[in-house]
Amino acid sequence: MSKCRSGESILEQKNKSIPDQSLAIIGPGRVGTTIAIAAQKAGYNIKAIAGRDRDKTELAAKALGDVKAFTLDNQPIEASIILLTVPDDAIESVCHELSQNKVFTPGQIVAHCSGALSSEVLAKARDICGAKIASAHPLQTFSTAQSSIDFMPGTFWFCEGEATAVAALSSMIESIGGIPKIIATDKKVLYHCSSVIACNYLVSLIDIALTTAEAAGLDPQLAWQALSPLIQKTITNIDQLGTSGALTGPIARGDVNTVKMHLNALNKTDPKLAQLYKQLGDWTVKVAEQKGLPKDKAQALKAELEK
Repeated sequence: MSKCRSGESILEQKNKSIPDQSLAIIGPGRVGTTIAIAAQKAGYNIKAIAGRDRDKTELAAKALGDVKAFTLDNQPIEASIILLTVPDDAIESVCHELSQNKVFTPGQIVAHCSGALSSEVLAKARDICGAKIASAHPLQTFSTAQSSIDFMPGTFWFCEGEATAVAALSSMIESIGGIPKIIATDKKVLYHCSSVIACNYLVSLIDIALTTAEAAGLDPQLAWQALSPLIQKTITNIDQLGTSGALTGPIARGDVNTVKMHLNALNKTDPKLAQLYKQLGDWTVKVAEQKGLPKDKAQALKAELEK
């Protein structure tokens, strides 16, 4: 078992033992596999892919060609960057275990790809093994590894951590067509909230719309075919005009009677839908005011939504 060495600088140790532009992945899920495939295409040497599930790990290694697949053990991994792409709840414990087993080496970059967690969950890699720690979160949805690769170019990655590690990760991100940006360590949770609302809750919002359309007697497939162009156009309008500029509909017009009719219908169908409409409507009044909705109409809408 090789231990963290002392007596020479981290840079000297790194230059001696870790080749440049090499990457190892711990956690062979969709995110880890996607990053590994993209980095390999960009010229990175994928030294290893590791995980507790042997079948899953070997499947990911197969997608990368001649790449070593191994289960988590106490062997040092000789790669310039090690990415922990395990589930968020496991990052700190896996890092602690690997640090205790001296899997990491001095000067090596150890990072994770969680959106909500900061690099400090990797503190054991730094404190025990002298690794440089950071986090880099790709602001992208990963449905499958292959489909996600197509969306890597142009994807924003939000990074924080030690400067040396962030610089190396930024270089890797740029090599696969990504756009690295710095995020304050203490703001990561709020940043991640924004991405969850924009992505995951958008799915829920559309599901609510489809549920309401089905209650109106529309076939779900027909409802989606009808609503999809409206959704796409709305996103285009937001891109071109901003949120307040893109807002249309009864609240933007100050149409209190239509809002009242909606709430009456939703309460008869499912009171939960009515409550969601009220909560979203209250925020929408705020957006409408930014667009120029008169104060008296805004107050009348709020009064109706608060009933």
